[in-house]
Amino acid sequence: MMDLLKISEALHNTYEQVKEQWSEEQIEQLKQAQDEWKQAFAHALSNIIK
Repeated sequence: MMDLLKISEALHNTYEQVKEQWSEEQIEQLKQAQDEWKQAFAHALSNIIK
């Protein structure tokens, strides 16, 4: 579970570091990856809780 939290935090930190340096297209791709990760994280978390 801690690994999932670390990955989530790393994605967020990456976004914060590059958001002013990357193009809009790159930012959108990263946002999409974050959204997909959030969905996967929620799914994994719900399986752990079951």
